[in-house]
Amino acid sequence: MLAKDRYLRLYDLHSWIGILFGFFIYLVAFTGTVALFYEEIKPWEDPSKRLQYFKERVVIQGKLEAFIDEHKSKGELVINRFIFPTESAPYYRIRSSVSDDNDKSETIEEKWHSSTLELLPDRKYGLSLWLRNIHRNLMLPSKIGGALVGISGILMLVLTITGILSHGRIVTDFFKLRFKRSKRLKWQDSHKVLGIFGLPFTIMISFTGALLGVVVILAPIAATIAFQGNTEMLKAEIT
Repeated sequence: MLAKDRYLRLYDLHSWIGILFGFFIYLVAFTGTVALFYEEIKPWEDPSKRLQYFKERVVIQGKLEAFIDEHKSKGELVINRFIFPTESAPYYRIRSSVSDDNDKSETIEEKWHSSTLELLPDRKYGLSLWLRNIHRNLMLPSKIGGALVGISGILMLVLTITGILSHGRIVTDFFKLRFKRSKRLKWQDSHKVLGIFGLPFTIMISFTGALLGVVVILAPIAATIAFQGNTEMLKAEIT
């Protein structure tokens, strides 16, 4: 009797999370799927990025020095990322951050032509950025939106775990497709088979999403306790 009650509670929890938060989880998951092709979508929506890919490298040192000289007067300059041209993104990319005396940080990102090193115009807004920002923070302030997206990962992980625990015959259900029976059984069997088939991916995606969400929520608390609220020191210590 206790086992049956536990099964029913897990089944109800699984059902209600799916009903109440299914669309929200789907929105985050769908935009994340499309955002995987961020670099491939950008040339499609921005003609200035449709360039020929050159395998030969040009001398980049002078351009880098000019970039540093131009921006270091604003404060402490840190180059976060420098990427050589690829077939999907045939241009040099540099991303840096500048911090002034008041600890205000500004992000600077530039793209240069792979053969002439000409500065390419940057279209900041488009479908690719819109989809990526929805997946990352729901177009909200980064801390709030990031926490909400992380909560969607936690909910998805709970859905996955309760789905596994509430299926006592998970192996045999994988081979059960009663399409010639009632509509309810047809949808029920399809849900089970698709859920079991995608289980490794669902566990990985939900676990990493939940982990990122917990980090967004707990990082300010940990920084307050250990580093007097300095999240940058916390990041440096972890990395």
